[in-house]
Amino acid sequence: MSFFLFFSLSFICRKSGVNKVKGKKRKKERRKKRKKSRKKGNGRVKGLLLLLLLLLLLMQLREEVLDGIYLYIYIYIYIYIYIYLLLHLFIFVYVRVFLCVDVLQQEREESNKRTYRERGKKTDK
Repeated sequence: MSFFLFFSLSFICRKSGVNKVKGKKRKKERRKKRKKSRKKGNGRVKGLLLLLLLLLLLMQLREEVLDGIYLYIYIYIYIYIYIYLLLHLFIFVYVRVFLCVDVLQQEREESNKRTYRERGKKTDK
């Protein structure tokens, strides 16, 4: 099992070799081909594979160590969620209360101007 993990880690982390080309035109052509052949999301796939491998490594550890690691992970997640929620609530309240009041005042002023214009037009007729 450990051999499999080591082999897969080395396979993922291995850098692909690039052949050196002397001519400038060939280099430019290769660069264009490389740009076209690159796929988006390769980093995500590698990251997910590394996470899976780390999880496999964690599965091999003792239960006591795992309990401690899980505890730290849960604490980290809860703290992250609370900070995230507090920030969102603060931003939501700030935007709703302070910024919307200004927008509502501007809208009221514009509507008042419209009504005055309409009244003026009606009286002119």
